[in-house]
Amino acid sequence: MKARIIKTGEVVDVQPGSLIAIRREGDDSWNGEELTVEEVQIIPDGYNEVRTRAAIAAMQGFITTMSNESVICSIHRNAQENNMVACEWVAETAVTYADALVNALFNTNGQHETDKIQNKG
Repeated sequence: MKARIIKTGEVVDVQPGSLIAIRREGDDSWNGEELTVEEVQIIPDGYNEVRTRAAIAAMQGFITTMSNESVICSIHRNAQENNMVACEWVAETAVTYADALVNALFNTNGQHETDKIQNKG
């Protein structure tokens, strides 16, 4: 299982318990380092794949609307207001949309919303 250390943003392997044992990338064994549950954000299985696909879809959506002149002006204005070039702003915004979608799909205990629907059945 993976988790993100809230303080640093680092993604590590974890073993849940009353304290969370962590293992960093490249470590062969658990080194005894532990964090409290409040110090980590559990990343559900499949989260990163869904996040990546959602970001790609959002980016494609932005690109397809770029034939509309008012959308192009809006993108350039937003990028300029954030000290970015348009493609950077579009990419960052696509990831923001993806994060919102993924957070809506995955609930707090890591169960995927589609799993809940399938299990009702």
